[in-house]
Amino acid sequence: MESLKNDRTASRTKQTYIIATRESKETSIKVELGLFPGPISIGTGIGFLDHMLTSLACHAGWSLVLDCEGDMVVDDHHSVEDCAITLGIALREAIVERGAIARFGYAYAPLDESLARAVVDVSGRPFCDCDLQLEREAIGELATENIGHFFASLATNAGLTLHVDVLKGSNDHHKAEAAFKALALALREALTPAVAMASASDAENAPASTKGTTVIKVTKREKASEEKKRMKGPILTIAATGAANLASVKAMCARAGVEALVTEDPEVLYKAERALLPGVGAFGAALAKLRRSGLDKALAARIAEDRPTMGICLGMQMLCASSEETAGVPGIGAIPCAVRKLKTELPLPQLGWNRLRPAPGDSFLKPGWAYFANSYMVAEAPEGYVTASCVYGEKFAATLEGRFDAATETPGILLCQFHPELSGRWGLDLFM
Repeated sequence: MESLKNDRTASRTKQTYIIATRESKETSIKVELGLFPGPISIGTGIGFLDHMLTSLACHAGWSLVLDCEGDMVVDDHHSVEDCAITLGIALREAIVERGAIARFGYAYAPLDESLARAVVDVSGRPFCDCDLQLEREAIGELATENIGHFFASLATNAGLTLHVDVLKGSNDHHKAEAAFKALALALREALTPAVAMASASDAENAPASTKGTTVIKVTKREKASEEKKRMKGPILTIAATGAANLASVKAMCARAGVEALVTEDPEVLYKAERALLPGVGAFGAALAKLRRSGLDKALAARIAEDRPTMGICLGMQMLCASSEETAGVPGIGAIPCAVRKLKTELPLPQLGWNRLRPAPGDSFLKPGWAYFANSYMVAEAPEGYVTASCVYGEKFAATLEGRFDAATETPGILLCQFHPELSGRWGLDLFM
């Protein structure tokens, strides 16, 4: 099930921020939008989409903060689509707050050899037609087929009639960026407050239209979640990395009867009964976010003091001293080992199931099949750690287990190169 919530926060100057959040098993998204210049901060987990949305907000004259935790271990589709949906809903609400607007807008935008045109009617009649002339399969981590899908999802949820065409160009990066800039400029024109209306009443309440004012009322009633009311189990505090499969992790916690608490507060993370560092994406970028928030120091202190801590995929790698993926960028360094690229002729990244073999005498992990999405790995366990292994072209550490509790025979530190939240019942047992 998906949930969606909108809120309005008005300043003294009557400039209104619209806050829209969207939660599902695939993504967790928060958008804060103002139709006026202000802070722009985009974190979708997809570098090129971040670049495009930053350009959109900048040239439209918006304030936009967008954070997305998506299941990038699958691919980029859900994150792209759900970001567009949530931004579209926020834009629709912001349009209502603005009142009478010009309604129509069009613009051309060049970028070197590329030229794009966007035409928009803020009519409440959703329609989108895009001809972007893109030839590559992907630009960075963004599949080019999802760029047109983004425009369509945005138009549908914002209530726009939208036409975007790339008229010429040879570089797909330039074509896509010109299209986003043309859309930004067209929206900037269409959302200009109307200055000439039949009456003050019209100016307050209606867009320019020969139909007059159409009034639609929507009421919402949310059914209380009995499952959440009953949940009184243990709490797993999750570090907000900005580069994680957070929706999948939350879903796994719910199935395990574990309450998930996501935090950017280093003190909360440090003091937590149990902590989790999830992660997908790039080593350097994810570490930069952790360091900005101070979560890296909290995690290092937890492991130094044997506080129960779990790391998943990139989360495992970030706790190590370094990684070949981003040379010169130190890891958190809580685990004294290095991360290097898998040496194999098999396709990278490794995507799919692999057989996990616990170390001899390991009383915690059982043999099983785990789901992986990695190109980098830890080759061997450092002193004081037990490792379960897998083979993908070469043998590598699938887990690092340390600080065992003699009474419970469970590790205080459990780092997984695989994704327990995607590894079925076997993975579920790790959360329980």
